[in-house]
Amino acid sequence: MINRNFTFYNVGAYTYLLHLYHVPFIVVSYPLLNRIVQHAFCNVGYQIIISLALTYILFMITRKYKSLRFICGGK
Repeated sequence: MINRNFTFYNVGAYTYLLHLYHVPFIVVSYPLLNRIVQHAFCNVGYQIIISLALTYILFMITRKYKSLRFICGGK
């Protein structure tokens, strides 16, 4: 029927880190952002952006230092 090959990016470790660490990043950033940002929708948006950014930084650190791969389950 359909004979098409698809290629996907290997994002297993990043999604695993995002799943584990997005809540702690949001919980820690909420009181800090609440003092700075008064608009509730902006506060939520900033929390999501901060969570994605910090998780990506953590992902890049685990890619660079192989000894820290245990943080993302060795992926």
